[in-house]
Amino acid sequence: MLLWRQTWNKVRHSIYDPAIDYCLEWNMMLYDFSFEAEAARELLKPLKRKEISTAIYLSRGIGAVAISETVKRSDLLEDFQCYSARVESVGGSALSEAPGMCPHLRKIDVQGSGIQAGLTLSKSISKNLRELNISSLDLEDDGVISIANGSKQTAPYLESLEMAGNGMRIS
Repeated sequence: MLLWRQTWNKVRHSIYDPAIDYCLEWNMMLYDFSFEAEAARELLKPLKRKEISTAIYLSRGIGAVAISETVKRSDLLEDFQCYSARVESVGGSALSEAPGMCPHLRKIDVQGSGIQAGLTLSKSISKNLRELNISSLDLEDDGVISIANGSKQTAPYLESLEMAGNGMRIS
């Protein structure tokens, strides 16, 4: 935990350090990217190595579009978690599109990322997806139906679909 705190303090100041490689090498989780796009790209470089399979937790929209480009090229990514309304609609949309490019992706969690993120995700769901959390996106009936239809066509092995808090009406 001490190493993580030291690493996080360096990340907060947009300084790249070998300690971050250490965290990624041991499959530790990085979260709360809230710094400039260039620093975000630098942090995500190790994901291109074959032996790395790391969960990425993202919030705040500052580097979201840049990060989405890196995620698109991280074909070994298995767990994509991007939750919080703070990613803003443009960042949320870009990040929700990115997982469609990750063939090994098994888990997606975009809860609370907003309506646009959910609708974008419905068009880019990975074929190997096992778990999808779209809770609290305020999708209402039409949005939930769109996600469900997208899941049915592209994720035949889906085992878990969380969608509470979307303002669905009982008919």
